[in-house]
Amino acid sequence: MRRFYLPIALVIYIASALLLHPQLLGNERFLGWDAVNEHWGVVVYGRNYLQAGELPLWTPHERAGHSLIGDPQSGVTYPGNLLFYLGALFGFDGPGVMLLHWLFHLAVAALGMHVLLRRRRTPHAVAVFGGLSFVLSARLAKCKDQSTLWSAAWLPWMLIAVEDHAERPSLKSAAALGIVTALCLLGGYTPNFFRNLLVVLPVFIVALAVHIKRDPRRRRYLTRVVTFAALAIAVFAALVLPAVLGVIELFPHTTRTGLAVADVLRSAVRPQDALGIFGYWKDPASPSSVYMGLATGLLLLVSLTVKFRLRRLLWLAIAGVFFLLACGGNAFLLPMLVKKLSVFALFRVPEQYAIGTVFGVAVLAALALADLVSISGKPARRAGWLLLFFGLGLLLLLVLAPRPAISPGGRWHPSQVALVLLAPTVGLLWLITRLPLRYRPRLVFALVALLLVDLGIQLRPIYDILDRRPDTSDEVAKLAALEGIRRDVRFANDGYIHYRLGLRHGVRELYGRRNMLMTRRYARFFDVSRTSYPLLAAANVRYHGGRFTHQIRSQAGALAKPLAHNLTELKEYAPHVAWYDSVRLLAGEAQVLSQMKAGAARRMALVALSDLTAQQRSRLAGLAGGQRMVAGRVLAFGLNSMTFEIDAPAPGVVVVNEAYSTGWKAVRNGAEEALFPVNYLFRGLYVPAGRHHYKLSFSPPGVRLAFVGYGMVVLLLVGCAIGYRCRRLKCRRSRRSADAVSIAPQRE
Repeated sequence: MRRFYLPIALVIYIASALLLHPQLLGNERFLGWDAVNEHWGVVVYGRNYLQAGELPLWTPHERAGHSLIGDPQSGVTYPGNLLFYLGALFGFDGPGVMLLHWLFHLAVAALGMHVLLRRRRTPHAVAVFGGLSFVLSARLAKCKDQSTLWSAAWLPWMLIAVEDHAERPSLKSAAALGIVTALCLLGGYTPNFFRNLLVVLPVFIVALAVHIKRDPRRRRYLTRVVTFAALAIAVFAALVLPAVLGVIELFPHTTRTGLAVADVLRSAVRPQDALGIFGYWKDPASPSSVYMGLATGLLLLVSLTVKFRLRRLLWLAIAGVFFLLACGGNAFLLPMLVKKLSVFALFRVPEQYAIGTVFGVAVLAALALADLVSISGKPARRAGWLLLFFGLGLLLLLVLAPRPAISPGGRWHPSQVALVLLAPTVGLLWLITRLPLRYRPRLVFALVALLLVDLGIQLRPIYDILDRRPDTSDEVAKLAALEGIRRDVRFANDGYIHYRLGLRHGVRELYGRRNMLMTRRYARFFDVSRTSYPLLAAANVRYHGGRFTHQIRSQAGALAKPLAHNLTELKEYAPHVAWYDSVRLLAGEAQVLSQMKAGAARRMALVALSDLTAQQRSRLAGLAGGQRMVAGRVLAFGLNSMTFEIDAPAPGVVVVNEAYSTGWKAVRNGAEEALFPVNYLFRGLYVPAGRHHYKLSFSPPGVRLAFVGYGMVVLLLVGCAIGYRCRRLKCRRSRRSADAVSIAPQRE
């Protein structure tokens, strides 16, 4: 029966999550925000890379092209996403894939907490309570449609790995530590990797100190710890290196650099919100981000009193410190750390620190519940009196706390709900201390049921943060009217079709999903081009749909052909690839954008002097021809490369209407040529007279080699895992055979 405990727990976790989100099983409501507006497109796009046999480096299908490997939020090298890429490859590419994506990571987080608690010898029922209080807490429930959950899900597994490594440093523990740490970093939300480390490092240090104290051969033990830690770092580095190199290449050019201190410290959490752990917050429509159920709050109060353990102070300290960090500028801690340590100034949304708070509280509450399940005699009676005492204290808090007489919308105030739930919660916990030991784990499941009722009522405003189910029924019909957008021309899709159209359908979009890791140039180009026909035309845009249609049509005049209510075809636009004999050199990029807005890019190339080397300036300085333009021929257009031919009547500049990035390389007739930014956002090449064959490929320095190492390490780890599993099965069969031989004479 024991081998079925984890599968049963898994079913409980998933069923509980769906029970508290019943609208997700209907046909009207669904996950919103990043789940369908951002991550769905990337998951479907992963199929394109698998089909093309290419690396997920660049996408030409939104933002006029951008580095996908350099955007960590996409999670393109995250192994957890590979499962869903394969699903999309076999036709499972609808929005339902994101529901499975959420349930997958919820299961990872819950099972990680379950295993972590079981390692502390808590009963399975208690581990289920701890797992549910963690993954169904207000903080993690808010993350159900964000990549924040992906990295947070690996926090319990990181702790398991570091504790294993501290207890028995070995090849197995080193590999596990490197893998789960890499999974956390690759999981789409980089700030959580840093925050998870703040939880893991003190736990690892304490575990090391305990084992050093116990082990008489300390030097040998420390040598093994350091040696295998180096191996863990090597595994980690090999798995994350492709993504890290991509980010290093892109990050200096993004809007994320130079984050204002006010953005770092801005938080909706205040120190008084700590009362939310016990069921009190002022606004019924905005539950406390740390609420985990009344039972969890009560157990937190008794966690250090029933059985005092010094190491539990560490979990209490983690919960408290992370809550102060979640308060951002409303408390003293984060402002002080931002001044002292620059790493704390890199991340926004300090409320996400509360994940560490709910994690620490969940561990303490589960350990306290395990105490109640295991004690008897005088300690049990004392625990019962403590529960009654703390229950009375909470009663006074909830009665005396200020609240409106009638909640908005006729809803009960949260403290009123907590008052109703307080008696059965205290009663169940008190009864656990009085029943015979063998019956107590069964009563814990009654407490779990009460916890689900509690969370389902109190956190209903958070669980109901959903959106309309994506309706893509008319996408095919809309796309049928847009000829050539998958290769020759571009679509300025300003909200005409949603859910990352470019990635899901291979459409060359000018816009697409924006985030803090888009380049500063693209951000400015986006802001100006939305209401500027000359910029759209210069960007190879043939179709414009969505907002600001009236402004575009009025500027284009007779060059605009209305196709639908918010859809316009532009009759004159720049080719995908074109040669120009005239170049205008301007002082800076702002002047280039201004001239493009005035329409100067129609018959000449505009280049900022600050974007050129001395050699390029001398080459381009004499190009002032008759403002001729010759379109090129695109021979091949891939995800990370393109090939084209150009017939240049004279020396000039080739403008490739794809976004410029330093990772792009150009080869002309077998010889490498230097690219430079042209027309503010796009790629430019100096070309002499004659017919030329160009191949452009995106390859940030070292990334392809890093992918080779990534693949080798993955294959090695898979091979070792299979070998280890086969060895265990062989040993198990050998033991069974030996047992059968030993009992055979007795049967005779």
